[in-house]
Amino acid sequence: MFRLLARLKGSWLRILLLAALTLAGVYSDLYLPSLMARIINDGITGGDQRLILLTGMEMLLFALLGVLCAVSSGILSSQVSMGFGRDLRGAVFRKTAALSLTELEDCVSGGDTTGEEVDLHLLAEAMERYLRGLSPDARTVFLGRYWFLDPLRDIAASHGFTEGKVKSLLYRTRQGLRAHLEKEGFTV
Repeated sequence: MFRLLARLKGSWLRILLLAALTLAGVYSDLYLPSLMARIINDGITGGDQRLILLTGMEMLLFALLGVLCAVSSGILSSQVSMGFGRDLRGAVFRKTAALSLTELEDCVSGGDTTGEEVDLHLLAEAMERYLRGLSPDARTVFLGRYWFLDPLRDIAASHGFTEGKVKSLLYRTRQGLRAHLEKEGFTV
């Protein structure tokens, strides 16, 4: 449980904001009946049209605040949960990939020749060097799309980008990767 909570370490500010938005939305929803009571008790029974109008406008503002809080909470909670899921998937994959299958090497052949394994290892190292040199946004967009197979709209939402910007960033990153691999001696 605590290891899962530790994965939220980069999202605590968003989670606190989410709690504040939820509380503000609940407060605005709970305040509306009090305003309605004021209209009925003071405005209608007292015949004060100005009070009815002003309190009605106040009700509209609180209703709008409730809607804005609900929409913002939905967007923010989806961003936090998407990031949490992505980080958790990455951690599970890294742990799974790190498992050693040396006990089965005598029984199961990988099917690849030693030369192919060396080439793949060198290619992986070259790609890793390239990815390390990218900006954090370009790297996470690239890995999200081609490693985690995330849809463009999810990547755009989690980074606060438009889909067009994500496509453009992916194109430039692919072109840079091609140039880097050719410079490293790989045929692309």
